[in-house]
Order: sequence, then C-alpha cells, then structure tokens
Amino acid sequence: MQLPTKLFTFKYHPVMSSKIKDQGVGSGVADINKVTRISGGSEFRGGILMSDSDIRIDGTFYGTIITKAKLILGEKAFVKGDVVCLNADIFGAMDGNITVGEVLSFKKTCVFSGAIKVQHLCVESGAKFDGTSQIITGEEYAQASNEMSEACQKQNAAQETL
Repeated sequence: MQLPTKLFTFKYHPVMSSKIKDQGVGSGVADINKVTRISGGSEFRGGILMSDSDIRIDGTFYGTIITKAKLILGEKAFVKGDVVCLNADIFGAMDGNITVGEVLSFKKTCVFSGAIKVQHLCVESGAKFDGTSQIITGEEYAQASNEMSEACQKQNAAQETL
C-alpha cells in the first residue's frame, strides 16, 4: 500500500490571512502551546500558579490557581486550594474555594467540596457537590480576582525577601 505524498492542501487567501493576523489568531499548534499543563502522575505542592491562558490539570495540585482564561480539571485530577478563573470544567475532584467569572461546569465525574462564587453554574447528573454556592455579578468577579491577585503578589514578594 502506498501512502499519499500530500496530506494537506493549503490555499492562501489574502483577505482571510490578514483577518487572522489582525485578530492575533494563530494556528492550532500555537494555541495548544499556550495551555499550562500539570500531567497525570505529577504533583505540585504549596505554590501559586498564575496564567493568562488556559490551565489543564490531570495530576495533583495543592495551592492557589489564578487564570484569566479557562481551568480544566481532568477526571483523575485532584486540586486542594483556592481558584479564580474566567471559566472552568471540572471532571475530577476539588476541595477548596472557586470563583468563576462566567461559567462553571461540574461534569458527571466531578466531586467538589467547598465554596463556589460564579455567574453561571452547570451541574451534570452524577456530579457530587458539597458546599455553598453564590451567584455573583461581573463586577464582583473582577473585585475578587483583583483581591486574589494582589494577595498572591504580596505573598510572592514576602517569599522573595526571605
């Protein structure tokens, strides 16, 4: 059997190419490289993870997570700590507090214990939730996000002086 010599055909389109460039949209590979990952079998303890892009955790994380984008906890993930993010999909387990600016989705394999502050909450059948929930506004999210970021920056500055 002979393999094809040409797998993909790309056509240059000047209008679309300039739109993509103007909007800062890259190829799928570039976007994948912007995702911060903690892989299955990995463990991160006692720190602060801050990112402007998506975060995906499939391992274990103890600490604080702040992202201006989406947090995804895989089915085998475990997070203990505080989280502030724009959106979140939780497939795994979390024990702590989470503040979400837009949509928090508890998938059917999710086990969550703690406090939620969110604008929109989606809970699939089978998800387990033990704690409190509060619906917040965009302004309340912005305030909580700023407060958490400032607290983390102060903590980092204090650790640097040691």
